[in-house]
Amino acid sequence: MKKAAIGVGSNLGDSVRVCRDVFHLLGNHPAIDSVKTSSLYRTSPVGSAAGRWFINAAPVLKTLLGPEALLDLMLDIA
Repeated sequence: MKKAAIGVGSNLGDSVRVCRDVFHLLGNHPAIDSVKTSSLYRTSPVGSAAGRWFINAAPVLKTLLGPEALLDLMLDIA
């Protein structure tokens, strides 16, 4: 298994719920063995994203997926 760290964030709707839903979906994927997550952090918008503040986190996964497959999974979740 490989370790992968990814960034997760949202500033739309219930941002905390969005991040937690991503953690749940990752944790239930058959090619992902474990998900450890950082705390949730509130960060200010920058540049063209000016508006609502973001909720961000960084899960670390143990996975059988390669980089491209993990990216495809994340894009499907988004």
